[in-house]
Amino acid sequence: MDIDNIKNKLKRFAQERDWEQFHSHKNFAMAIAGEVGELSEINMVTMKVYFSF
Repeated sequence: MDIDNIKNKLKRFAQERDWEQFHSHKNFAMAIAGEVGELSEINMVTMKVYFSF
């Protein structure tokens, strides 16, 4: 499979389910912000474990 074939299959998959209504710049930015928050939390806990005396 080449990358164009995979991209076309993913696009068709999303179109069949009408997922494009959820793919806005705002929703993408909000999803990234949520993921960054989760990663920051993991990093905070890890830093506390390694640097607690």
